[in-house]
Amino acid sequence: MRAANLPRPLLLAAGLALGLAGRWKPAPPKRPRLIHGWRGDGSGRFPEAAPPAEFSPEKNVVWSTKLPGWSNASPAMAGERIFVCVEPDVLVCVNKANGAILWQQASPVLETYPEADRAKLKERLAAALGEAKEREDLRKQLPTLSRTARLGGENKEKFEAAKARVRELDAKLAETEKLLPPRTNEENGYSSATPVTDGQAVYVVFSTGVAACYGLDGTRRWIVYLEKPFHTEWGHAASPVLAGGLLLVHFNRLTALKAATGEQAWQAEATPSFGSPIAAKIGATDVLITPAAEVVRVSDGKILAKAREAFRYTYEKPVNSPVLAGNAAIFTDEAGACALELPAEAGETIELKERWAAKIKRATYYASPLVHDGLVYALSKEGDLTVLDEKTGEIAATRSFKDLARGGVFYPNLALAGKWIYLAHESGASVWLEPGKEMKEAGRNMLEFCRGAPVFESERMYVRAKDHLFCLGK
Repeated sequence: MRAANLPRPLLLAAGLALGLAGRWKPAPPKRPRLIHGWRGDGSGRFPEAAPPAEFSPEKNVVWSTKLPGWSNASPAMAGERIFVCVEPDVLVCVNKANGAILWQQASPVLETYPEADRAKLKERLAAALGEAKEREDLRKQLPTLSRTARLGGENKEKFEAAKARVRELDAKLAETEKLLPPRTNEENGYSSATPVTDGQAVYVVFSTGVAACYGLDGTRRWIVYLEKPFHTEWGHAASPVLAGGLLLVHFNRLTALKAATGEQAWQAEATPSFGSPIAAKIGATDVLITPAAEVVRVSDGKILAKAREAFRYTYEKPVNSPVLAGNAAIFTDEAGACALELPAEAGETIELKERWAAKIKRATYYASPLVHDGLVYALSKEGDLTVLDEKTGEIAATRSFKDLARGGVFYPNLALAGKWIYLAHESGASVWLEPGKEMKEAGRNMLEFCRGAPVFESERMYVRAKDHLFCLGK
């Protein structure tokens, strides 16, 4: 049929379609959100990076930014922004291009209460801090008073009076208990958990019991109080994880919050840990693997597997994170190293099969293991590096790096940065190693006191040291 014979409405429609076809272009595919947090994606691997071989506070520094306080947390990145923490509860956003601080926001426990209640609670808190100190002092005295109470008389009266005063203070402090800072120490503080971002927002957790979400412009979207972390003088360090639209926070229990609103989705009785859990997939199912070798389904918090009995810990809780190697999760601790195989699909329960178990140097392993090119690298707090075969667990090589620094601890996590492995001591001393059993050194450097893990992007290396955030490169 010729166009002249088409009805007028069809002619108009055909003409409009032809005109639109000439200008129409398919919409570009949506880019997936890039989650960046603890050890980047949790593995400590940055294979595309090309950081400088040499650096110091004066050499190959693109910029350095003096921060308003210290923290052990590592940086997290989203686009042109870098997020770091500052004691006790502050999130700082830095411009990646020049190191300028764009904004900083505190997340105090007080702001989890309704605004109308805050003034009264703030006034009450001032007195509560003094009462809490008195209670702590009395609790420390009770064991001694208890022993002398057996002598009777005045000693027994002092003991009974101290116990009564502690009960009285417990009652008085009940209303403001969660406002009081939990126990920690000067090495750990309250801000050791690394933030996590999906490129649209940034999420942060502090060991005061608070979780919060901020837009990239610094606008707070929500803040909630969860609970005080487990009772220990060492504080808390486990970083939050984003998976399945949920923010997963591990204090005493593993709590899932809806990322958009902060509303609680579920809680699971997973083993508390100083180390951070990692996200994984079993088939199409999102799961979280805890440092205590528990596998938790992200959608509802069901614990699918527990293998904790295979581990013994230097302290009361695990101190580092597992790492994925193909279909296995690898763990290191005082008792040794092991690889637990994950099944191909996730049912209502799963079995973690032990692929191998290896005896490595009996020590604390604060640094999480690193897997690269068929080898597993495990670094003890004293600086002993063990290289194991990823498939068999056989020890391929060992070497001590105790000469890197005198005293102190090898806290920073191992990382792969392009063609090198990064190994560091808290003093700021570090070494580049060529991957492999020979562990050939490619260079040593000194920066600034640091306990966090570096992150890498292209030719840049970002280090959150004690006093500064460094961007290193050429």
